[in-house]
Amino acid sequence: MPPRQTNEMLRQRLGRPESGWRERWYTIIFEADTRSGRLFDITLLVAIVASVLIVMLDSLSSVHERLGALFTVLEWMFTLLFTAEYVMRILVVRRPGAMSSAFTASSISSLSCRPGSRSSCPSWRS
Repeated sequence: MPPRQTNEMLRQRLGRPESGWRERWYTIIFEADTRSGRLFDITLLVAIVASVLIVMLDSLSSVHERLGALFTVLEWMFTLLFTAEYVMRILVVRRPGAMSSAFTASSISSLSCRPGSRSSCPSWRS
């Protein structure tokens, strides 16, 4: 499906704000065909990759012994960053229920991580 059609479907489903700060942030967060939207997406992808790398490195016991405290702080920083990003997504759309229903389905699967398996559980579940 072409990007313009996808954007239009997203606008209809979530409800694009018509003006103000919400419209500006909607454009940045949801529309990758703008300069600011691409920058937002690239920044978010870099943060995701960095977060995954930190979790992977932290799962190595030799690295965890030396840098465990730093990794814990970084994991919490990424958790707060991703939480803020999600809250911002909810704040800028006119129909936040359409946004939060997708989150509910994905968060249920992350809550079912196995105890004792640190690398597959979010920090707040440990």
